[in-house]
Amino acid sequence: MTKAIFIFFLMISSLVFQLNSCRKSSDDETKFGPNEPTSLVIFFNKETNREQIESFYRDVISVRRPNLKGYDLPDGVALQYQIRNGDYEGVGITFSTDATLEQREKLKKAIKESPIVYKVYENAVPNEIKDL
Repeated sequence: MTKAIFIFFLMISSLVFQLNSCRKSSDDETKFGPNEPTSLVIFFNKETNREQIESFYRDVISVRRPNLKGYDLPDGVALQYQIRNGDYEGVGITFSTDATLEQREKLKKAIKESPIVYKVYENAVPNEIKDL
């Protein structure tokens, strides 16, 4: 139980850091959350465990910093956040306004190739998805 709480704390801390680090100015703030349009909405298979999800965050939707001390969002991604819809856990990803088609397609391909991904929706509102 303690390990799960620690991992949850690390994930939330990472999310807050990522959100704060990607904001350019108050004029360029992006609304996000389960009731907002999201570039990519990814849901994991129900049997996916915490270790697999952490690996997905680290290896698929993050990039290693050059100094090898942590991870950053991939180029073209403004923010990412955890979501839940019914029994499915997932992640929402919002592309930055200057994301190139190549950056978008490269990330979508990597996500869809992951064996833990159940479904991927594009330009969707997470809480409005009903066909899980």
